[in-house]
Amino acid sequence: MRKYDTYVFTAGMELYASPLLDVLDSQNRLKGRLYRRHCRHYRGYFLKDISVVPSDLSRTVLVDNNPISFGVQPSNGIPVPNFYSDASDNHLEEVMKTLDLLADSEADVRPQLDGIFGLTDRLRSWRVQLGLESADGRSCKL
Repeated sequence: MRKYDTYVFTAGMELYASPLLDVLDSQNRLKGRLYRRHCRHYRGYFLKDISVVPSDLSRTVLVDNNPISFGVQPSNGIPVPNFYSDASDNHLEEVMKTLDLLADSEADVRPQLDGIFGLTDRLRSWRVQLGLESADGRSCKL
């Protein structure tokens, strides 16, 4: 039994990302693929708005190596470092442990992820500067 549905959300263009995903997902296990055209282009940034995923945001997680990607929903994020062929890299294993813990609970993932990674606080000044959040912490409409 699957614990969660997996989507790939890349800011890359479908033209070159899709053939790579065809190789990586040769058994068609991904629930869906989202590309640059699914991002929100806002003030020169490609923001990954995970509301395009047909799932409840309280149960949706974005794993990404670019903090800008979390701009729209920072409390849904799991940040990871860049990967450059390091055989000792175990970040994916840590992500899987976090995802398994979240999947075993029916609670909203956002307070849990914010408690672990603190992206809402870490990205606040950038979100205010960009107009994604007001100075009093309320989200603004894009």
